[in-house]
Amino acid sequence: MMMKKVAAGILAGILSASLVAGCGGGGGSSSGGTAKPAASAPSVPQREKVKTPPTTTFKFGEHEAKVYDLKGIDLKQQEITPNFGYLVATKDAMYFHAKKKGDKDQSLWQLKYDHENLTGIGPVGQSSTISILATNGKTVYCQSKENTFDWYDGKTFHTGKKNADLRPIAAAAGTDTLYTYTKMGETITKGRFADGEIKDAKEVIGKQEFAMRPLYADDKEIFIRTSFKKDGKTIETLVAFDTNGKELRRFEGFPSNENPYDWTVTANYVVHVKAKGVFRVYDRATGKLIADVETKLKPYRMATVTGNDVLVYDLDKKFYRVDF
Repeated sequence: MMMKKVAAGILAGILSASLVAGCGGGGGSSSGGTAKPAASAPSVPQREKVKTPPTTTFKFGEHEAKVYDLKGIDLKQQEITPNFGYLVATKDAMYFHAKKKGDKDQSLWQLKYDHENLTGIGPVGQSSTISILATNGKTVYCQSKENTFDWYDGKTFHTGKKNADLRPIAAAAGTDTLYTYTKMGETITKGRFADGEIKDAKEVIGKQEFAMRPLYADDKEIFIRTSFKKDGKTIETLVAFDTNGKELRRFEGFPSNENPYDWTVTANYVVHVKAKGVFRVYDRATGKLIADVETKLKPYRMATVTGNDVLVYDLDKKFYRVDF
């Protein structure tokens, strides 16, 4: 069964288990929420100093996440209807599908930012299905009504060639590698994007007992979205494979009746969110659950920028950066 698309009625729209290796114990709190921390947590990479103080913070395990309210552009004042099938980000901009008031067709929109400030917004080219959007951190990939692979290189929007039943969903950071799903999620292929098409595509994950949709990939792992039945409930799940197609670990997310929204994968963590502002944070390397954190945010879509820094679109039509 393919991953159910969620929350379509709010913004029209997407955009990461049963083998979870353990749970955290009792918790700490700060102004943003409460958590149940684990006994240990991974070391995290250094990040650049931030110019402004965080809007709020919350504890997860032995770490503190800092939340920054991205200001400068009020989406409520923009005459656009975002279609958040997926949200992807590069180091200085985020991208999503949207329609401007009066437009018949939707476009790929760019929202630029600099640290804690939103600095510019506008369409960069026409797009079609909201289920197709990926970036390798530099190039952004989407799909047109004519079923072509289109891409934006940060300056120019390009139209590619018609594809052969391949859908680019995950792009490996810093490379021209695209991971796609075929035949409604039966298999996952890996190919090289060049000259407007995916070349040298080959199967890297064969048919499983579950439907698959790639969410994130790097030079070591591929993360697949799916769902499983457990105790009569459908559990949203992320499954990690190595690049040879061997399953490594599963991350059991929230059940579908609790309004789960998005997943994201960072350098150290895997994060799932659901309605009422709950972040579920796992240790990426071990699959261990670190904490379920209740916050006052309304997280809907997420996109990792770099390291453990994640952009979050909030249902109040606001953007935040959460530094896990």
